[in-house]
Amino acid sequence: MTELTPSNSVSPSSNGRRLLFFLLVPAVLCVAGVLTLGLRGRQTKALAATTRALESEPVSIIHAKAGAPNSELTLPGTLQAYSDSPIYARTSGYVSHWYADIGTHVRQGQLLAEIDSPEIDQELNQARATVNQVQANLTLANITASTQPHIRCLLRSTCRTQKVS
Repeated sequence: MTELTPSNSVSPSSNGRRLLFFLLVPAVLCVAGVLTLGLRGRQTKALAATTRALESEPVSIIHAKAGAPNSELTLPGTLQAYSDSPIYARTSGYVSHWYADIGTHVRQGQLLAEIDSPEIDQELNQARATVNQVQANLTLANITASTQPHIRCLLRSTCRTQKVS
């Protein structure tokens, strides 16, 4: 006979527990899976019903019509130029008359304003006085040269020919 040693001995209750554990765990997992599928199915049906209910929301439609032709639409806005051109006067002085204001349409070469410049006017009067003085000196020199022959001789190269003859 064979002797059973404690290390080789297998009790029948131990085998039953293992078999019960081996069969019970998959059964519990299957039941949990079936319950999860059932709950997910109910949630999917509830979501589909809510989506169908929200899908057919009533909407009011209004057709556009042309308004009265004399209606005016005023909107706020700002206009800016792409580039700014500064305008400088050619001389300094006081503006005596405006011909175009800000925002007025102008053409190229159009006079925009008249500038009164006392300093430049004084310089012009001084230059005119100088011209008059030089003309008076020229007239005096011509009169003096015509009345005195020896001065006329100095002014011309004919002095030598007159002395010789």
